[in-house]
Amino acid sequence: MSEYFLHYAESNICCAVIFGIMLAHDLMSVDRQEKQIKFDRVLAAFIAYFISDVFWAAVITGTVPKTILTSSLTNISNLVLMILITYCWLNYAMAVLQSPNRNRPLNKFAVLFPMLISFIVVMIIFFIDPLLLIDKDLNSTDLYDLFQVTIPDIYIIAVLIYAVKKARSVDSPSEKRTYLALGIVPVSMILIGGLQAFVMPQSSIFCLGCTIVMVLFYIESMESRISLDPLTGLNNRSQLRRYVSQDNTLFREGLDTYMMMLDINDFKRINDTYGHAEGDHALMIMANALRRSVSAMDFHAFIARYGGDEFTIIAHTNSSTGLDALAEKIRTSLEEECAAVKVPYTVTAGIGWSKLSRGNDSVADCMKRADRMLYINKKEIKSGEAIQAS
Repeated sequence: MSEYFLHYAESNICCAVIFGIMLAHDLMSVDRQEKQIKFDRVLAAFIAYFISDVFWAAVITGTVPKTILTSSLTNISNLVLMILITYCWLNYAMAVLQSPNRNRPLNKFAVLFPMLISFIVVMIIFFIDPLLLIDKDLNSTDLYDLFQVTIPDIYIIAVLIYAVKKARSVDSPSEKRTYLALGIVPVSMILIGGLQAFVMPQSSIFCLGCTIVMVLFYIESMESRISLDPLTGLNNRSQLRRYVSQDNTLFREGLDTYMMMLDINDFKRINDTYGHAEGDHALMIMANALRRSVSAMDFHAFIARYGGDEFTIIAHTNSSTGLDALAEKIRTSLEEECAAVKVPYTVTAGIGWSKLSRGNDSVADCMKRADRMLYINKKEIKSGEAIQAS
């Protein structure tokens, strides 16, 4: 065995082990949500790629006999797995970004289509004439390189567009950082791959670079899991406590601060009638409506899931009329979200808010006042429904 092969194999195997540790850690989680499941598929695809890359190195160094068959199979294996990695990353990004209708069969097929077509075309070319992909010296051809670059780039560009668009629509620095990282990670992989291909072809910098990038992203995602609600992706109660403990964020110069409390009307009935899966769906509808509503306002607001079906918005504005507009936008957005996903029930919200005064007023007292206004609003809604029913 050549020294190059040993070094290359050791690097890839070490990277596969690191990814395996991350995957094992995730698989032991008792509350695996959609995002985590799709991230684990990315990790598994990377592990398969690193193992395939070891066999590729064995072929090019002559450790395994270098023939048209072995060269073709190892190159095609690397190509297929690289496309699979970017495909899985796009699916993961769509889950993190809460892309609407991402789980509809037609949309899932549209995402799968480029990868599926590339697999079919590559296999057809291989059976017609392997030398179209591997030349007489058993090196990859320009046609092979075209497939290796084009299809992954389609998925990476899609992720980048989604991520940048989403990052521009939110105010939270932590959310912006998370969304931008989704786009930066696959772009970094392309740059690292180009560095190995054109500058350091005898190195194993691709697997090492990808591992460093993914470990950093994994650490960042773990921090997000600590601060974000796993179901809705909104800030959790712990993050809410951190936010209200900082005067420089709670009281912004020249602006008033309002605490808004919200919950889903008849949430228990949704759970009892349609099951807890639909109850979770209702919570996600509520979270999406809150995001859309806050992003439509011209003032900054912090959104958190307080617990159960209760949510909190901390708004910074110089007029209470902004809260009226926000409440009306939330009700409209809920109607639109329900119509878009065609659920067999209607999600409506009780809403109450109160102004947080400087000085002796406390966040806890302000939230209690907002909570009282919330229940007054819920009684008004029920009274209105009773009048309409009569």
